Amino acid sequence: MSSNSINFLGTYSGITMDTIEQLLSAESTKLTSYKNEQVAVEKEKSAWKDVQTRLTNLATKMDALKKADTFNAKKATLSQEGKIGFTVGSKAIAGDYSITVEKLATRTQIKGAKLQLDENKAWQKEGTLTFLTTNEAGEVELDIKIEAGDNLEKIVNKINDATKETGVSAVAIDDRIVLQNTAYGNHAIDVKGSLAEEFGFKDPRNIKAGQSAILTVNGINIERDSNQISDVMDGVTLDLKEETNQAIKIEIADDLEKTETAVKEFVDQYNSTMSFIGGLLSVGDPTIETNETGALAGDSSLIRLQSQLRSLLTNAVDNGNSGSNTAKSIGIEVDRYGVASFDANKLKEALKEDSSKVRDLFTFTKTSGNAAGETVEEEIGIGQKFESLINSFTDSKDGIIATKNATYDKLIKNITERITVFNDRLETKRQQYITKFTALDVAMMEAESQLSYMMSQFSNSSSSNS
Repeated sequence: MSSNSINFLGTYSGITMDTIEQLLSAESTKLTSYKNEQVAVEKEKSAWKDVQTRLTNLATKMDALKKADTFNAKKATLSQEGKIGFTVGSKAIAGDYSITVEKLATRTQIKGAKLQLDENKAWQKEGTLTFLTTNEAGEVELDIKIEAGDNLEKIVNKINDATKETGVSAVAIDDRIVLQNTAYGNHAIDVKGSLAEEFGFKDPRNIKAGQSAILTVNGINIERDSNQISDVMDGVTLDLKEETNQAIKIEIADDLEKTETAVKEFVDQYNSTMSFIGGLLSVGDPTIETNETGALAGDSSLIRLQSQLRSLLTNAVDNGNSGSNTAKSIGIEVDRYGVASFDANKLKEALKEDSSKVRDLFTFTKTSGNAAGETVEEEIGIGQKFESLINSFTDSKDGIIATKNATYDKLIKNITERITVFNDRLETKRQQYITKFTALDVAMMEAESQLSYMMSQFSNSSSSNS
């Protein structure tokens, strides 16, 4: 339909585009229904996306409670800070330790002679440096060729390019080349070759031998070729920083705070997840005319998830530990509304009694035999069951949420197609109305024209007769 037709519309009949749109609006009720349905589906899909995010966060918090380090964590306190650094792992044995550092480990070093260089700081003599050093691989010998015109930077780079083989590094300081063994301890650096004397590497006065670290731990003398020592105390790595003039006391104890924090973070995330699910399932107040329900009110899958999450924190675990087989026994209690509370003191008491039993509550594999005499393993810990339940919802391929998303996508596609078809049909009807009423205007115009002609003829005829 041309724009001229639309402009002509209503000229005689008074039926304009506004009139046509009013006629069509009565038929557009179905379109509104489609769009409302689309919004509702997208709202449900978005709600499940938020559920997945919260379940993933909950799984992350529960993962911490399945790790041995969470329950076996240790902490250490020193009587004097700054002289000894330390890292304490879960295998550390709680107790008191006394450490004295008599000597720090050092590296063998050769301070070369001041070299006679030209105005460009370049060496003007060709020759070789032959490095002989003893490292973990045994005796190593390597020739490095020095060219006339090599500056200090180039000579140092040649030495350092061979560091991996020789175990020796170099640096230039005040027109000297200083060599240093990369390993701690009394490992010799022997340099031969035509330039060894001139570079000052053969002068005993320029050689400072490295030494091993010497320390005592609880009265036991120890020597190590490193200041980082991890093979003296189980689960403890010492970082020797300074020699001590007196014994430093180290107290290693169970780090109950780490476990407490992990449990509290899980409980907080659990409550956040359950509160969010409760909001999605809310039916509001049906007695109110403007009542609003949750986006997933009545959804059976979400109702089942809510129930199962609550059950996992209230059911006992058959782990053989009658005193620590429920979440309640370690301070996690769920009320009738599904809200979990946490008693940190109760957890600490259980940890002090036996932290392994507390961990068994969250991760425990039960072994039994079946009728065929085969060994059957069943993961029954709270953490393992949480993982299984959450995976059944969040698995990207076979999870309940993935399945729902696929259904939602199909629904949205179907609704979109229906909206497109409806709009096309509505547009067709609009054009039909325009054609119909434009034709009416044309007919009325022609009728008016004919009437005017007839009236004109009648008037002329009357004038002639008179």
